[in-house]
Amino acid sequence: MGWPFVWRKTAEANEQVWKSEAGRQRKRAEGAERIARTEVANRRSIAELYAALCDSHGLPVPVDPDQPGRQHAEQAMAAFDEAQARKAADRIALLQEGVAKAREEAAAERRRADGLQKQLDDALGLNSPAVAAGDAWQQRRETRMEFDQPTVKEGSGS
Repeated sequence: MGWPFVWRKTAEANEQVWKSEAGRQRKRAEGAERIARTEVANRRSIAELYAALCDSHGLPVPVDPDQPGRQHAEQAMAAFDEAQARKAADRIALLQEGVAKAREEAAAERRRADGLQKQLDDALGLNSPAVAAGDAWQQRRETRMEFDQPTVKEGSGS
């Protein structure tokens, strides 16, 4: 036999090492591809949102400087309507104030309803320790279902 002489066990061990390394690298590459696909999808959705925002304010979508429509885009950007922007900002501020007021009113109503519920529970005796612990609630029930038989037979005396 010629050199290099390779033992079968050594060759199999090396093969397992390289297979595990290849598997690790494949998983790493698949993860990188998944991340790249996610980034591309996120960029597309961000570009769509940005284009929709520009359209809603009457602004052109900025173009790449190397594209031929750049001068038209710059002229349209110069025609930005500050009055419309101020009006939109004022409306946003008004909406934020309205939301804050509505949240305060909802919290006050919740506190009032909780207080009334506590008063009702007190009036009906639902805050007693026996009720809280559920002490013998089945024995006090007036109507029982057929499977709710009492544990002690009535009239048997034991």
